[in-house]
Amino acid sequence: METNMSRAHEPTFLQGAAQLLADSWQSAWNGHDMQRAGELLAPDADFVNVGGRWLRGRIQFIDYHVRLHEMQMRNSTWSNLALTVRALSENVAVAHLEWRIEGDRDPDGARREPRHGLFTWVLAMEGDVALIAAAHNTNVVAAPKTPSPAPARTS
Repeated sequence: METNMSRAHEPTFLQGAAQLLADSWQSAWNGHDMQRAGELLAPDADFVNVGGRWLRGRIQFIDYHVRLHEMQMRNSTWSNLALTVRALSENVAVAHLEWRIEGDRDPDGARREPRHGLFTWVLAMEGDVALIAAAHNTNVVAAPKTPSPAPARTS
């Protein structure tokens, strides 16, 4: 076994860095501090939100989310539910964060029901810090009920 292994390659280190990032995300969201949330992204990050809007770079992310938190998200509360992390290389990992949000509103001001979602993050290690290099966020919706198949006919 190699004894001079980089800490970033250790699963517990990656998990801890990702957990710190997820906790920081939740804190920034619930504090409606989108500047702080933006600092969790790499400067050139790609970020796709639940509506499919592709935000390119930290500045575009911050600009969009500051406006969003002044309107629809101003009373929202974010909760992290579960986090999984898998190393792809010594300095890159993929993380999946299951979340719940409540208190947000539709663009017309109507209150939304609480919802769940799944974030996929590509994390790039910058020393001991994980930054979001790419993100795709999606709402989790119940699958439509499909009718049972008709019984086979015998004749």
